[in-house]
Amino acid sequence: MGADDQQLELLGALEALGGSAGNGKLRDLLGWDEATYEAVKASLVASGQLQPGRGRGGSVSLADEAVDGSSAAEQRPPATSPRTPRTVSPPTPDPQPTGKQNLSAFLWSVADLLRGDFKQSDYGKVILPFTVLRRLDCVLEPSKEALLAEKQLREGQGLDPEPFLLRVAGQAFCNTSALGMKRLMGDQDNVGENLRSYIQAFTPAVRDIFESFEFHLQVDKLDKAGLLYMVCERFAQIDLHPETVSNAEMGLVFEELIRKFAELSNETAGEHFTPREVIKLMVNLIFIEDDQALTQRGIVRSLYDPTAGTGGMLSVAEEHLVGMNPSARGWC
Repeated sequence: MGADDQQLELLGALEALGGSAGNGKLRDLLGWDEATYEAVKASLVASGQLQPGRGRGGSVSLADEAVDGSSAAEQRPPATSPRTPRTVSPPTPDPQPTGKQNLSAFLWSVADLLRGDFKQSDYGKVILPFTVLRRLDCVLEPSKEALLAEKQLREGQGLDPEPFLLRVAGQAFCNTSALGMKRLMGDQDNVGENLRSYIQAFTPAVRDIFESFEFHLQVDKLDKAGLLYMVCERFAQIDLHPETVSNAEMGLVFEELIRKFAELSNETAGEHFTPREVIKLMVNLIFIEDDQALTQRGIVRSLYDPTAGTGGMLSVAEEHLVGMNPSARGWC
C-alpha cells in the first residue's frame, strides 16, 4: 500500500469515528504498527489535514473538526449530535463509508456508545448481531411492501403464506413485520418491544441465528442502560444493501469485526474464521482437476462448506469460477 493510500485510509477511518479519536484507538482500528501510524500521522499533520490533540496517549482530529478558532470551524454551523436519543424522526445518515477498513471502523465505532456499560470483550456480542440484522434488513427492504401485500392476500384466501412470501422476497428467508431498522427510529419509547417483535417476524432459520447470538440478552441490557435507541440509530444510518456492499465485501467486513472482537477477548481470530489466503489456496486445490471442464457450457458442480460462517469459501470460489469462465453463474 502506497503512502497516499495509507493517508486516505487513516482519514477515512477517522471520519468514520466522528472526526476525532485517540491515537491508540485509531491505530488499533487500522491494524498498523506504531511506526507506520506515526509516520502517516506526521505527514497528514504537516500537510494541515490533521490536528494533534492532547490527553493521555494523545489524539488527532480532522482539520475541519477543530474548535480552537480555525476558520474551517468558524465557517461550519453548529452540528446536532447524531447520538441524541430524544428525536423521534429518522436520523440524517452520515456519508456512506467505503472499503472494508472504513466500513468496519464505522460499525465498530458503536463501541463508543457501549463503553462503561459493557466490558470490552462483550462489544462484539452487540456489534456482530446488529451487523447481521442490518444486512438482512437491507436485503429485504426493496420487497417489503410487495411482501406485506402478498401476505394479506394469501391469508385472506386461507392459504399458508410462507411459500408465496419467500418467492416475493427472492430469498430463502423473509420477515412478515411492517417494521424495519429505520422505522424503529419513529417510536423511541417502544424501541425495545418493537425490535423484539421485528426479530420474531423472521422465518425460523433466521431466528435461530439471533438465538445463537443470545441477542435477546443484549437487547435487554441495552434497553436497561438506555442505549438501545442510540445503537439502533447508528446501524440504521449505514446502507448494507448488496448493491452497495457485495457479499464478498460483507464477508471481509464481518471477518474484520471478528478479528477486532477476538483481540479484545484475548483470542485468536483464526479460531472463528479461516483467513482468506488459506481459502484461496483451498479453492485452487479444489478446482485444479476441473479447470478445463469448468470453462465449458452446461457443466454443473456443487461446493459444500460444512462450517460456513462468513461465506468466505463460497464467495472466493465464485470469484475463482467467474475468473475462469465469465459466463458461469453461482448460487448459494
